[in-house]
Formats: sequence, C-alpha cells, structure tokens
Amino acid sequence: MMLNDSVAVTNSGVYLPEPLFSRGLGDIHFFGESSISFDVSLDLMVILFVLGACIWGGNYTRNGLTEFKNRPGTRPTTWYLRLGIVAVPTIVLLSALELHFGFPELKGFNFKGGPHLRNSLIALWLALSLYTAAFIAEIVRAGIAMALGRQSDLMIVKFLRVGFIEFIWGVPLITLLIVASSLPKKA
Repeated sequence: MMLNDSVAVTNSGVYLPEPLFSRGLGDIHFFGESSISFDVSLDLMVILFVLGACIWGGNYTRNGLTEFKNRPGTRPTTWYLRLGIVAVPTIVLLSALELHFGFPELKGFNFKGGPHLRNSLIALWLALSLYTAAFIAEIVRAGIAMALGRQSDLMIVKFLRVGFIEFIWGVPLITLLIVASSLPKKA
C-alpha cells in the first residue's frame, strides 16, 4: 500500500522517502578498512551545525528583546523574528545542497529505496512509548495522592500513604538488595 506515492506500508515494514543531496559534501571515513570503520556524512554535520547556530541565535535574540519587552508600554511581537532566524538559513542551506527525496519503488517482490522501518522496530518503539507514558502518569498520580495524603487528617489516608511508600517502593528495593547479596562474589 502506498501512501501519497511516498510511503510504502508492507507486511515487512514501512519504507520512507530518503533525503538525498545533488551537491553533497561527501563523507568522512573513520578507521579506514578495519572492522570498526564507519562513515559520517558532512551534509548531516553541516545541517546540524547550522540548526544549532540558528537556535542559539533565536534564543539570544529572545533574551536580548526580553529587556525591551519588559519596558512599560511596549509589547512587540518577536516570534516571527525567531522563526526567521531559524528557518531562513536552514532553507538556504538545504537549497544550496539541492535537497530532493528518493521515494521507495517496487523492484521485483520488494520495495527499494529509502529507509526501511521493520515491524519489530515499530512495535518496540510503540510499546516502550506507551509503557513510559503509563509509568510517568502513575508517578504523577502517586505524587499527587501522597501530597494530598500528607495534608489530610484522616487516618485511612495516612495509612494508605505509608502503605504505598512501604510496599510499592520498599519491597522492590529490599528484593533487589537480597538478590544482590546472594550473587557470587568475584574472585
């Protein structure tokens, strides 16, 4: 299934458009022909440098205009200045490198071109994201409950707060200490 003639969704994963440069700067080769050799794209390094410098310039502009904005009677809008400081140099750089996209094409029985995201990677990413979101939500909920329990005069609320601290936090810690003490020591 092709989405908008650019993203291919198949049983083996998702194929995305690949950013390509007609006038690329090349690669830097590290460690020659050894087994740990790898290449770093100069295009990516320059784009990250320009983005970092633009974001720094936008923050510098915001901090400089904060004093001006804090004067009585003046409230100028500055978001478009900061957007221009970040967007214009980045767009100029990408157009100078002649950015274009290589779309996945059906070659034989499979798609070729563009990065391939396997279904296992997508499932792992989704599972870890949902697990982390649920964990953060539970921590926030428990923190609110404990803060409210500390202010309450009801004995049951204080009992539940202490029980939460002892059993939810204490038992895993004690279990970890017992397991760690039972591990064999290094000779």
